Amino acid sequence: MKRFLASLGWFSLLAALSYVIWLSVWGDYAPPAFKQNLKYKLGAPGFTFTRLQEADHYGEVDILFLGSSHAYRGFDVRIFRRYGYRTFNLGSSSQTPLQTEILLKRYVDSFHPSLVIFEVSPVVFSLDGVESSLDILSNDRNDVLSVKLAIEQNHIKVYNTLLYALYRDWTRSDEDFSEPEQKDKDVYVSGGFVERSLANFTPKPFDKTSWTFQDRQFAAFERSLRFLKRRGVPVILVRAPTTQVWREAHVNDDDFNARMASYGTFWNFNELLQLNDRVHFYDPHHLNQVGVEIFNKKLVTMLIDHGFSPLAR
Repeated sequence: MKRFLASLGWFSLLAALSYVIWLSVWGDYAPPAFKQNLKYKLGAPGFTFTRLQEADHYGEVDILFLGSSHAYRGFDVRIFRRYGYRTFNLGSSSQTPLQTEILLKRYVDSFHPSLVIFEVSPVVFSLDGVESSLDILSNDRNDVLSVKLAIEQNHIKVYNTLLYALYRDWTRSDEDFSEPEQKDKDVYVSGGFVERSLANFTPKPFDKTSWTFQDRQFAAFERSLRFLKRRGVPVILVRAPTTQVWREAHVNDDDFNARMASYGTFWNFNELLQLNDRVHFYDPHHLNQVGVEIFNKKLVTMLIDHGFSPLAR
């Protein structure tokens, strides 16, 4: 029996090592069409690589923004700078609370924010988070938090991408990689914001539907709120403006707003601003730069009114 167990152990070790070697070679040389379960997204849209490289040495901030593309396309760090705030936008594409939790633990102490603005959208509480995990694993350093994230996701794409990312880290294969500041219609702005070329949305009716929320996303969200509370960092939950036609298509949209309000300070800018679907958006749920200016100026006014003035640093 002991001999059998020893043989099984050696076989398992050899099989695991062979799989990692095979995966590394496959990731390097196989055509994309043959890598459906390995999605290494270095330099993917959204500028996650550049943003997280900058986050490593940015320093302390007055405000740290968290969230999905509604965050990194919605909070323009230049506008806040005009009012004296030093800010950083730690948003990323399709970022769900599962990824926010990881990024917070990695970066909050280096930012030492006086305030966190957590952008909350019903979209991200409805996602499984796989796509965002692939983005983070491919574009950030990988550590024990990456392993915990992969176990939480328990998805073959995430496991494979983590193993391949660790191999790339170990071989320093991406050491000379740099990301352009402009991609197609998007320009990266130092501090984490992404400005899109001005465009306008053409409203159209959407079929009625409802959000299907994931309990584990709310669990991760609540863990992040507790994490920030332990560090004494105040949090404001902000729902960025989206088009009226898109909101009205989701029959349980108000349920989401009520749930967010139960967590603490919640500013829903769909109620605080009257924006035009055609004029202020470039798609159903992203502001164009005209809308961003209006949204951010209103947010700054509210911050000042509530005593969140910029600090001298």
